[in-house]
Amino acid sequence: MRKWLIGSVLWCFSLMAWGNSCNELLRDDRPESYTATSNDTPWDIFDIFLKNYWLWSEACGVNHPISNYNDIHPGDVIKLTQVDNKPQLMVIRKTWPFDERKTIKLSPDSQSHSLTSVTPLIPLNKISEFFNNSQILNSPEVLDKAPYVIGGKAGRLMSTLGNIIYARGVLKDTVNVGVYRKQDIFVDPETKEVLGVIALDVGSATLKHVNGSFLTLNITRSSEEILRGDRLLLIEKQRQPSSLTPSTLPQKNLQARIIHIVKGTNKIGKFDNVIINKGERENIKPGYIMAIYVNTQIHDTFTNETLSLPSDKIGLLMVYRTFEKLSYGIVLQAKQPITLGLLLKAP
Repeated sequence: MRKWLIGSVLWCFSLMAWGNSCNELLRDDRPESYTATSNDTPWDIFDIFLKNYWLWSEACGVNHPISNYNDIHPGDVIKLTQVDNKPQLMVIRKTWPFDERKTIKLSPDSQSHSLTSVTPLIPLNKISEFFNNSQILNSPEVLDKAPYVIGGKAGRLMSTLGNIIYARGVLKDTVNVGVYRKQDIFVDPETKEVLGVIALDVGSATLKHVNGSFLTLNITRSSEEILRGDRLLLIEKQRQPSSLTPSTLPQKNLQARIIHIVKGTNKIGKFDNVIINKGERENIKPGYIMAIYVNTQIHDTFTNETLSLPSDKIGLLMVYRTFEKLSYGIVLQAKQPITLGLLLKAP
């Protein structure tokens, strides 16, 4: 029988202040150890040991972690130990014999996971398109007043990469523009305030000629056919972060609602994207964690009354991109399908 070479690596934290707060984060039902599988993400492993697994750095005063360890592989064992009466996570790493050494990447995303980072990772490929493919404008009027496409050469109704298009309007001090299409207009479900409109990115174009308000452009990029009525705006792409630092929503009394499910279905689950009705004016920031609550009503047949039961927490959401009145969020945990209109507040 071949013998495994087993190495123990302490998951190193630089700790400033511990106290009892760190121990209070530990789950009462935590196991003594856990063996990583190919389906695990860092979120999953933190959740096994911690009550509120995104709060480790906040409660335990973690400084910059060492980040040059190898990835956690399926088969590695994670243990929670006490060192000088302080909890530490230890990774007991199985090392393959030299002639059979293999590299196994954790799923579900294509990036390898390293649990030496205190910040648990989310699959950034799940949110990349929402940094590159659209803008949220505060008012539909901004889009309605922008220059618009009137057609292509030879009266074409649809144009694509390399085609010439014609537009009407005024472009100031710019040569390269984005081509956008009006999508959903968002209205606050409670105040009825117009919160914004999605301008879907469908391509880019270069200005070739100006004749008054008549514009001639060459399409340099197209994700789909460009149509009459599409609008021209300055390209405003936000750089996607390499990581997000999770933190608790500090506004304990703030409540928000899920007002849009991005993929267009009625129910969503883990790692799906939503839009919420709060943004930068409410001091919402990327990385904020919000709990998802459902309100259940029950009919009392004896009194013929409809009663509202206390809210039940069914999941977690992290904000990752903010606008003035709206924000994008990704579902991190869902005990049941998430639906439109659910309540969000501090965990």
